[in-house]
Amino acid sequence: SNIVVGNATQPTITVVSPNGGEIWHNNAERQRITWRSSGVDWVKVDLLGTRYGLAAHWPAAQGYVDINVPSDLNSSDEYYIRISDEAGRVYDDSNAPFTITSATSI
Repeated sequence: SNIVVGNATQPTITVVSPNGGEIWHNNAERQRITWRSSGVDWVKVDLLGTRYGLAAHWPAAQGYVDINVPSDLNSSDEYYIRISDEAGRVYDDSNAPFTITSATSI
C-alpha cells in the first residue's frame, strides 16, 4: 500500500505558447499565451527583459490569457514569456526565444 504524507504533488507550470520561434507584431495585435498547470491557483505572466507584466492574478485553471502586444516594444528575436505563481516560487519560461517585430505598413 502507498503511504502519502502531506501534499505529495509539487505544483507545476508549463508554458505551451509562445514556446519559441513564433513571430508577433508590436502593433497591439491580439495574441494568446497558453500554459498547463497543476496545484497553482493564480498565475502572473511576464515578458522577460521588459517592464511588462502581461497579466497578474490570473486564474491558473483557465490555461490562457489574450493580450495586446505592447506597441512600444523594440523589435527583437530574443523575447521569452515567464509564467509564475504569484509568489514566484513556481515558474516556467518559453523553451526558446520568439520574435516581436514592428508591423510593416503598406
